[in-house]
Amino acid sequence: MMATHKATFAGLLGALTLALMAGLPTAAHAYWGQSCSYADSLPCVDSGNDSEESVQASLMAVFDYFVDVVKIDKADGTPSPWDKTVNGSKGLSVTGTSFNDDWEGTQGYFNYSGPSDIAYVTIKAGNSYVIYSYAELVKNGVNTWSTKLLNGKGLSHLTIWKVVQNHVPEPAPIGLMLMGITYLAWRRSRKTRALA
Repeated sequence: MMATHKATFAGLLGALTLALMAGLPTAAHAYWGQSCSYADSLPCVDSGNDSEESVQASLMAVFDYFVDVVKIDKADGTPSPWDKTVNGSKGLSVTGTSFNDDWEGTQGYFNYSGPSDIAYVTIKAGNSYVIYSYAELVKNGVNTWSTKLLNGKGLSHLTIWKVVQNHVPEPAPIGLMLMGITYLAWRRSRKTRALA
């Protein structure tokens, strides 16, 4: 019986090793935050800095279509027990309520005094960031944030994003109209040839 347990454990260990080598998501990814490359919904985690291009690429990986986002505001720095609030330049304020062993903010709430067109929020800590849908962070009317999905590292900055609406006229109605006119002209020329 002991040999069976050893074989089962060896098989599980081998499968986990192969999954990690192949870059497949594992239970550890789900706990610390699923990679945007494998996620089919938000929140998801990506490495690097949360530049506009990086956030757009992460959202494209999740949704399989391009989402044009623009930064509204960014609050740089981490809240600490001595200075609990950091501010952005356009009305964003981030307040810390919990702190790690290095006295860096790991969770709290944020407020934005500008227009309410926030679509996404990125939270940067360490060398990774997590993307949330804004609606996911609103709890009982309070905008909350946490670095839990980033292994509880101290907040580097919090950025709020809006979606840019590009109103491009669709060519389909024009194409259908041209096809209809062409059909009517063809029909008329055919009728006049038949009469002649």
